[in-house]
Amino acid sequence: MMIRSIAGAAAAVVLLSDCSPRPKQAATDREVLQSPAAAAVLKHVLGECPRRKEVRGLTITIGEKMEQAEAEFEKQFNAPDLPVFHYRRLVVGAAAGKVRIFDESTGIAPLILQISSLTAAVDGRREAVAAWSWQEEAERHRYEVVEQADGGFAVKTLEAIPIAPRNADPTSRNAEGAR
Repeated sequence: MMIRSIAGAAAAVVLLSDCSPRPKQAATDREVLQSPAAAAVLKHVLGECPRRKEVRGLTITIGEKMEQAEAEFEKQFNAPDLPVFHYRRLVVGAAAGKVRIFDESTGIAPLILQISSLTAAVDGRREAVAAWSWQEEAERHRYEVVEQADGGFAVKTLEAIPIAPRNADPTSRNAEGAR
């Protein structure tokens, strides 16, 4: 079981972390990556995810090494239609010749959200890099995060960051130009 969990974590890390440019002064402190600004970014990513209506579970990770978020941070995302699965419950397996990451208890393939960096505020603005992954699909973007007068945050997508597709043949032309 431990080996499957480690393999699942390794597959997710490779999928989401291989192409991320680092913003200047990017913070990787656990506290910063679980702040209200970071939560606003991940909620924005979740809201923009084209697969949101298809997925039945969610996993939240922080930092470039995709560490497990604290339970208190995860609670902000838990919903009856989208339960949050603890990262350590994920395992990797194969279905129809394709790698799948899924929750060991339920068999559900969760949508994995990752915030890998969040810069310090300058004039009320920050930059973040965050991503989502589900089955073969993934997207990573750089975002601008602006603190609002009411204490909330406005999040705006600045640019897409390419990610190689999972299960793609690395020798294929389509794999080279993907995302």
